[in-house]
Amino acid sequence: MKNLFRYLESNGIILIRQNSKFPIISLDKVIFDHLKYQLPKSEINLFIKKFLEEMYKNKFGIEHNGLSNLRCIISRDMLACLYSLKIQKTKNNTPLKKLPRNYYTNYEIEVYDFIVKQKITPQKYLQYFFDTMPIKSKKELDKILKKLQREFWIFKVGYDKKLGQLWKAAWKYDGRLTKKVLKLSRKEAIRKIIHYIIKSSEGISRPQIKKILKNFASNDEIDKVVTSLILNNQIGIHKTLVINGKKALIAQ
Repeated sequence: MKNLFRYLESNGIILIRQNSKFPIISLDKVIFDHLKYQLPKSEINLFIKKFLEEMYKNKFGIEHNGLSNLRCIISRDMLACLYSLKIQKTKNNTPLKKLPRNYYTNYEIEVYDFIVKQKITPQKYLQYFFDTMPIKSKKELDKILKKLQREFWIFKVGYDKKLGQLWKAAWKYDGRLTKKVLKLSRKEAIRKIIHYIIKSSEGISRPQIKKILKNFASNDEIDKVVTSLILNNQIGIHKTLVINGKKALIAQ
């Protein structure tokens, strides 16, 4: 288990399941191919469950869907970098604690405000409070939660078998992490994120990185950072691997 947490800390991101569009290494591949765990198939789900429980308990990372809708596990440092690119700040350089009314609907604001008032909010409580019995209403609530998570207003902080996903307002998640986020420069955050993405793959193209980070950084920002990483010998170009006509980038 410790080796898996070390891998997450070192590489920043692991996909929950393999995705043919993006060559970031998936959880099962990390477990079996990279860390060489000898686990019977009947024990895999239990092992992953314990890994996630320990991850949430110790705040080693979170599950997220903000990178091109990829379901992934991101490390604490990767979370800080991504959060720093999305966080909305006040004049005093503190996190904005209310949703801006000109960008969000009344329903989205009500859902977020409900989560803010709780220490941890189970999804079942949200369903009961907003009376989401009709299928359409339940889907609408799920859609709002995904949007708030994707835009880094809330974090998933665990799962309960009876109560469902557990949510927490991002600014209430961890004070030390928030302080780190507020000090991170945009350039440094993008640099670390791109390096993590390349390191957690076995070769990835520049266009794929741009698709993953389309909601976080501009193409120009990404190009400048990739060039800088190459010049500083932190990443290299794969000698043979070509993805959709573009040479793959690898970690050095």
